[in-house]
Order: sequence, then C-alpha cells, then structure tokens
Amino acid sequence: MTDIQSPVENPAGEPSSKRSLLLPAVIVLALIGLALFAMPFLSILFSIVIPPHPPLPSGVSLTRQQNYDYGIDEWWYTSSQDPCAVLDFYRELGAQCTVSPLQCDRAETTTGDFNAVNMVVARCAGAAEFSLFSMSWWVLITRNPANLQAAQLDVWRGINWLTTGSPAATESPE
Repeated sequence: MTDIQSPVENPAGEPSSKRSLLLPAVIVLALIGLALFAMPFLSILFSIVIPPHPPLPSGVSLTRQQNYDYGIDEWWYTSSQDPCAVLDFYRELGAQCTVSPLQCDRAETTTGDFNAVNMVVARCAGAAEFSLFSMSWWVLITRNPANLQAAQLDVWRGINWLTTGSPAATESPE
C-alpha cells in the first residue's frame, strides 16, 4: 500500500511567503485601477463642489457678496490699486473691455471746468472652460468715492452647467 503524504506545512504555522505577498499586491493593483478609473469623475465632482472664481487682481478686499443661484454669483471688492491699473490687469488676461470716455487710455484733453473723472472706468468680460463646464464673467471697474485713485470692483460669474459652450458674458443678473 502506498502511504498518502500530507502536504508539507510550514513548521511555524505561517503562510508561505508567496501567499503573504499576493494579497497586498492585489490590493495595491485594485487601488491603482480604481484611481485611474475614478480620475475623470473626481475632476467633475470637484468642479461642481468648488467651481472656479473669476480672475482678480492682487490686493483686493471682499466687501459684499450675493448668490443668485448655484454658480451665479456677484462679489463687490475694494482695491488700493489705481482703476486704470486694474483695467490693465484684465486687458492682459485677454478680457474684452469697454472703457468709459475720458478714462485711462482715452484721456483726451478738456478745457474749462469740465470734470473728466467719471466714477465708471470700464466693464470687462471674459469666459473660461473647466472640466465639462464653462464660466462667463464680467467686472465693472469703478472709482472708490472715498478715494478716486482707488478702485472698486463689481464682479459677476455665471456657470453653464449643461454644456461647455460659454454663456453670454454680457448678461447680468436682474
């Protein structure tokens, strides 16, 4: 008769080294696969939870904000910068700006007692795409009534949650 031999067991009762490395390797591979699969969805989720803000020059202070709907917001800022310097900031970003007459680069000479200082300096608008969505924004640059050499900004943002096409940047909330 032949004797049936039992499998060889590890004398300490521990699993073999091949088995001990297999489980962590499978877990690591599963986590890497999950991360690669979830990346596109995480960027969309992140964009929905924390949508981007319109561009702002440095040194602005938030004075007030209004939320009209999710992704439709308006903020009011003050700045110590000259309003024309703020206008230059938005022009460098490629924003479409409409400048008030006799302001900044349109400072024609005047005669008499005519006051060439207008409170409204310019209105700039732009758009940006992020993730699967798009954002349009506009900013109204005005002079601070307390200090005509400082700027005030009225910034509006509208996010198009349905497509990547930018909504009209010229629209403003009523």
